[in-house]
Amino acid sequence: MIGPIVADEELFATDVVTCVGQVIGVVVADTHENAKTAAGKVEVLYEKLPAILSIKEAVNAKSFHPNTEKRLRKGDVELCFQSGECDRIIEGEVQIGGQEHFYLEPHGSLVWTLDGGNEVHMISSTQAPQKHQKYVSHVLGLPMCKVVCKTKRIGGGFGGKILALDLEIYNNGGNSLDLSLAILERAMFHSDNVYEIPHVRIVGNVCFTNFPSNTAFRGFGGPQGMLITENWIQRIAAELDKTPEEIKEMNFQEEGSITHYSQSLQHCTLQQLWKELKESSNFLKARREADEFNSQNRWKKRGVAIVPTKFGISFTTKFMNQAGALVHLYTDGTVLVTHGGVEMGQGLHTKVAQVAASAFNIPLSSVFVSETSTDKVPNASPTAASASSDMYGAAVLDACEQIIARMEPVASKHNFNTFAETYQLTASTSFRKLDLTGYLEKGMRLDTTHMELPLLKLR
Repeated sequence: MIGPIVADEELFATDVVTCVGQVIGVVVADTHENAKTAAGKVEVLYEKLPAILSIKEAVNAKSFHPNTEKRLRKGDVELCFQSGECDRIIEGEVQIGGQEHFYLEPHGSLVWTLDGGNEVHMISSTQAPQKHQKYVSHVLGLPMCKVVCKTKRIGGGFGGKILALDLEIYNNGGNSLDLSLAILERAMFHSDNVYEIPHVRIVGNVCFTNFPSNTAFRGFGGPQGMLITENWIQRIAAELDKTPEEIKEMNFQEEGSITHYSQSLQHCTLQQLWKELKESSNFLKARREADEFNSQNRWKKRGVAIVPTKFGISFTTKFMNQAGALVHLYTDGTVLVTHGGVEMGQGLHTKVAQVAASAFNIPLSSVFVSETSTDKVPNASPTAASASSDMYGAAVLDACEQIIARMEPVASKHNFNTFAETYQLTASTSFRKLDLTGYLEKGMRLDTTHMELPLLKLR
């Protein structure tokens, strides 16, 4: 069994197939064509079982992944509704289809073995080479130290006053949990978007259905949570005959606001950003022009809107907010950096190279960033949560500062012209004594021999 959080996915289905397309076996052949031919000759007998094929069916059948119900609460929603304080209570439902990339993001892996199959190496287009290492190790029964996954770089990875909110969220997790629970949590955390709501009650569940599970994706539930919020903002505006912008401005969070997950907002620049954007974009003028255009055109319409958003940086699982880096210095003054993050078009390699160049005060051209590899930096977190530049940049800086501290006792006594000269002396001739001491080894050897003596003839 495998899985990123809960090991509930079978590599090959055994007794029950829980979705269409679930793998039941693999064919190994000498050519691709022969493998396809052999696979086509396999016959499988299935017993037809009841299937759950929608969120509504899952809710009615209470078909949820175990231990995935989550609740968030702020204030007292029931008391607020019953107290008469709310002039209007608006109910509604939002259905969101599956999220898809605007472009195709290809996935591929190249795998080979060493030492008679006792070591496995692979190159993969992944944001989490450490996960590949873990799964392959588990499936093949090899220790993780004998499984290496490398990733050089991959393609682009990207993407009135409200008094109470009572919200139920269900997401379609498919036939295995994968990362659906973490995605649900982020959707719940973003379900207030940027608005102050005194009373909040949110209940979320991950539905078990007979669809193949999908994994995490740009946004990770955040856009879905904010879409729900903006939907009820629009409904409130329509109910009160106001513009959505008026409703938003009346309910913005501000410095010191407490969210429904108990975070106190600091450095909240929301209202400043809103004001600057409205002024710099001439929003009111654009709105008037859109209204005029719409009144003059029956079949063409124009719209203009400002939509504020937020996004929580970092992993919600705290221990995953860690990073590692390995920095090598060479006697010619160049630097090799290896870190646990994956370059996917966001410029991560460039950023960590700039960090190293700045730390050592050397040209950027003197820094080379090697491929991400599990045998160089182990146990790294996936490159996700919009936090990799901060974490891996800090890891590289920490490594550079440790090296500089080791060089300083020698460097401070000499007036070097270049960084290369500094390192040549400190690294090659004045290294720090560690835990090893040189000594001479002595030894002896005892041999036992056997020989045939020649016969001598006397005269």
